[in-house]
Amino acid sequence: MVLSPVLIFSNYYSTIYIDAILGMTFGYLLAIIFVNKTYDKFSIINIGLPLAVLTLLKDVAPLFSFICLGIIFIDIVFVKKNYKILKNINKSKIKKFLKSLYPVYIFLSIILVSYISWKINVLLNGLPIAGGNGVSIKTVIKALLHMEDTYMPNVITNYISSLSNNKIFINVNFYVFSCIILLFTYLIYRKEKNDNKEKLKNEAIIIFIGEILYVFIMLVLYLLMFSEYEALNLASWDRYIGIYLNAMLFFIIYLIIYRKSKNKIGFNLFILLLFVIANAPIDNFLIDIYNNKQNKQAIYEIRQEYINAANYIKTKVDTNKKYKFYVITQHDNGYKRWILRYSIRDIMSGINDKNGWSLGKPYENDIWTVDITKDEFYNILFEENYDYVFLYDIDNQFKELYSSIFNSEYLENGQLYKINRETKTIDLL
Repeated sequence: MVLSPVLIFSNYYSTIYIDAILGMTFGYLLAIIFVNKTYDKFSIINIGLPLAVLTLLKDVAPLFSFICLGIIFIDIVFVKKNYKILKNINKSKIKKFLKSLYPVYIFLSIILVSYISWKINVLLNGLPIAGGNGVSIKTVIKALLHMEDTYMPNVITNYISSLSNNKIFINVNFYVFSCIILLFTYLIYRKEKNDNKEKLKNEAIIIFIGEILYVFIMLVLYLLMFSEYEALNLASWDRYIGIYLNAMLFFIIYLIIYRKSKNKIGFNLFILLLFVIANAPIDNFLIDIYNNKQNKQAIYEIRQEYINAANYIKTKVDTNKKYKFYVITQHDNGYKRWILRYSIRDIMSGINDKNGWSLGKPYENDIWTVDITKDEFYNILFEENYDYVFLYDIDNQFKELYSSIFNSEYLENGQLYKINRETKTIDLL
């Protein structure tokens, strides 16, 4: 269990990305739903708490929560044979059948309350959420049917190709990895008896249908939510596709450990398990632990200049309020702006997500710089209700194109400007 995440996420123990934890939480829930015998109060709590956590982990997480809910529904209705209640159906039997589904109602409530609570938190705190590229569903359907002459058919081709060509570990691609998990599931299935056999079969079917659904939804999200550059290059594809694969691996490992504690399992099953675990990049895991202190110091030194910039901004504003900032980092891919955004999160109600952080004529091999006039820049600042402009990193191009809209004799890095709506000026603080 300790090594399973590094099989797919080699940098799991040195990253702040949530994807591996999302996969492990999902896999854990799949396992405890299978292990669970009845839906008494303890079982409802035991499933309900991680279900709430899973729902809150990421925007895509409710999809996994509903897969879990579907497994529970199938278990109650078919494995536990509550569908027989509806034989010779009448009003009384319908009520009895609906009453047998009370765990589904509870778990559905947990998912909805968790999800809605997060949305309310975002709304009340005015938290900025990175937006998509605004592509319509109609355009996506045309792309899927190859009816649209845009970049989207190429995204679909790249996505399908990645499933075959990108390696999950060693020489194993998405399909082979899925087959290995299917083989594990079959070997466990052979050792199960009675209701457990039926339950595992149903759960496995739903898990693999869920995998197909997830792969399709990820493709649609690349078409809908990502910029053209990110979609064509399948930004973070390994990380996103690894969520579901990590969940299935974790599910299998959990069941093997659980079954081993109950009875003997065939030796061949452990050989297969050891084969997969042996392919985990353990060297990365050990190196991360060994270099932990040194890495933390290096990261602190990198972030220090951004911390200093954020502290400078806080000396110029009322830190009890939140403001909308326009941050300039010329000839940058967004890395600097994201770190600075994090550093001022406690005083920030919004930031320039859609209007560009690098302005003017694009540089060589540059897809991020937005070419707008000084008048367009000026209008954006006032029409979209920005409070401050922070010139974190500017160059001569920015000075030549936009200096005239600032109320200052000269522009330089690190300057903070207040947008004065009464005088229609942008004043240096």
